[in-house]
Amino acid sequence: MVGASGRLGTAVCAALAAHPTLQLARCLARDAAAQRLLDVAGLPATCEPSAWAEACDLLIDCSAPAACARLLPVAVRARRPYLVASTGLGALEREAIAAATQQVAVLVAANLSAGVAVLARLLQQAAAALPEFDVQVLDLHHRHKRDAPSGTALALGAVLPAGRAVDYAALRGGDVAGEHTVYLCGPGERLELTHRSSGSALFAHGALRALQFLRTAPPGLYGMDDVLRQRADHADGG
Repeated sequence: MVGASGRLGTAVCAALAAHPTLQLARCLARDAAAQRLLDVAGLPATCEPSAWAEACDLLIDCSAPAACARLLPVAVRARRPYLVASTGLGALEREAIAAATQQVAVLVAANLSAGVAVLARLLQQAAAALPEFDVQVLDLHHRHKRDAPSGTALALGAVLPAGRAVDYAALRGGDVAGEHTVYLCGPGERLELTHRSSGSALFAHGALRALQFLRTAPPGLYGMDDVLRQRADHADGG
């Protein structure tokens, strides 16, 4: 893992400690001082990206967006699947992701919640059925959330057809883990689709489901919708 000391990384570490088959093998630290802090916390760490990748079967990035552009080539050389659990990805990061998916499985998740993946599906259906309705996305997060609108809000807007206008609004305050509401407003009526998360544990469990998916996924680009689809296939006996 990279980003073990962050909000999501801490939650993923806790979830891994209780998981029956997945185990935290190594954390990637920024420098020697960060490595010592992780070691003191009982998290095996290294400052060397190549050693980090070689020590693990699966790689998860819970850090700032820029890290994946630097680390994806390392994952490719080690032939390790990579989970990008960062928001605010820019052109450089997306180029690195596109290049890596030619050789390894990469799952990009602006939000690791199964419910948000279902919300995106519902939004696609609703927008297609109501093409004349205006679409607005509102996200509410804790006061420390840096990006606005959130990566999840932007990902929801991205599922709409090209050219469909979307307005975004963001509220920041308190300790709200995350709430997203999509409004489809038409003449005389309004449809609201809302997802509320109660804490970081939700996203940590989603990360573990994504890692399990990556265990057997061939090279390519994936999202949480692919994880849900695989679970549905298994439930149906496929």
